[in-house]
Parts: sequence; structure tokens; C-alpha cells
Amino acid sequence: MNVLMFISIIFCQYDFTIGRLKYGGGGDWYTDPSSLPNLLKAVNEQTTIRAAPREEVVEITDPKLFQYPYLYLTGHGNVRFTEEEVKILRNYFAAGGFLHADDCYGMDSSFRREMKKIFPDLPLIELPFNHPI
Repeated sequence: MNVLMFISIIFCQYDFTIGRLKYGGGGDWYTDPSSLPNLLKAVNEQTTIRAAPREEVVEITDPKLFQYPYLYLTGHGNVRFTEEEVKILRNYFAAGGFLHADDCYGMDSSFRREMKKIFPDLPLIELPFNHPI
């Protein structure tokens, strides 16, 4: 088996995985290691989606970021994006990317500050239950 065939088999094995976002600022992006395996297991058990059993860690500046339509960001404390990361994330969201932010404790204010950099004209709002999405 050649290398290209092996890589194709690996990437075709799953329909979906989640990218755990590794970010700067001092927050512990790696916290809650059981959350995503549990979520991916539930996707496998309750849908027809073939989800990978583990998430993939991805940095914002990694070109592979756009391979993950679903990003997960968690931690305690500070989240900080560089100017380059802000531009990349703005493009990621414009391309249809989704971010699941899970404040384990103390991340809320820095997360809101950084999201304001990405979308300066769009406030974060709570969506009502009858929202179309």
C-alpha cells in the first residue's frame, strides 16, 4: 500500500471530527479532556454520522484549521487572539465555520473581548428558542 492510499483510507474513515482550538493568553485550552470524546461518542450512537473517537488539536494559524467545520474552545482564565488570528477566525466564520465555546470558569470576559475583535459591529446575543438555526 502506498502512502497516498494509506492517507486516503485514514481520512475517509470518519465523516466528522471536532478541532479543539489551542489558543494563547494563558487560559488552559486543554482542560476537560473527557468532554469531546463523550460528545463524539454520542454523535456516533445517536446519528448516522461517522465521528472520530477523539478530537484533533489545532492552532488558529494552522492551515488545517479550515478542515474542521466545528471548533471547540474551552478553559479557565484568559483567551487572547493575535491580529493575525483575528483575521483568520473572521475568514473561518465567513466560510461557515462553527465555534463551540465552553467556559469552564473565568473565560467569559476575555472570550467576549476577543469575539468583539473578530466581529466589532455584531454584539453577542442570546438566541431565542424559536430562532431558525
